[in-house]
Amino acid sequence: MPYHAVARLLRNFFRISELDREAARSALRTQLAAADPDDLLLLADLLGIRDPTVATPNISADARRRRLTALVTTAASARETPGLYIVEDAHWIDEASESMLADFRPLLPEPGRWS
Repeated sequence: MPYHAVARLLRNFFRISELDREAARSALRTQLAAADPDDLLLLADLLGIRDPTVATPNISADARRRRLTALVTTAASARETPGLYIVEDAHWIDEASESMLADFRPLLPEPGRWS
């Protein structure tokens, strides 16, 4: 399944992993109130919590990845508390997740600059 690893990481990032689909979508809308509604649909689809009665935007895979990366980057930059996320067994990571995780690299502090 494409984006399996990154989807699991993002469900934890947005603290929705223990919620049912409807509650998770509501939590995302609250956390990302300023986000484009189409981007929220893309994120819900990625996280496996999309409302099956609502169609996602018909865009290319590259555009989808760019929009999702921008949305997550904005959300991560707005966080006031630090977080630690560990990706275990990275040798099993799917290519799509690896690509998106690489897109998140600018969010990480440079080595030696951690406070």
